[in-house]
Amino acid sequence: MNVKFEHLVLENKKATTAELSGHQTIIQKYAEDGYHYAGFVPTLFGPSGKMIELDLVFEKEA
Repeated sequence: MNVKFEHLVLENKKATTAELSGHQTIIQKYAEDGYHYAGFVPTLFGPSGKMIELDLVFEKEA
């Protein structure tokens, strides 16, 4: 199995939330290459516990 990761940084709005953009384009690109979206792994949290970075995980049969 072939696994790839794509690291993303959320736009952190310190007073409220964190927003993610561009993920749909990345998922579509991998799908066109024969990968399927397998999930995500949080890689960095802010002091309040808000997720601010993550890795998207893609898999493809060898």
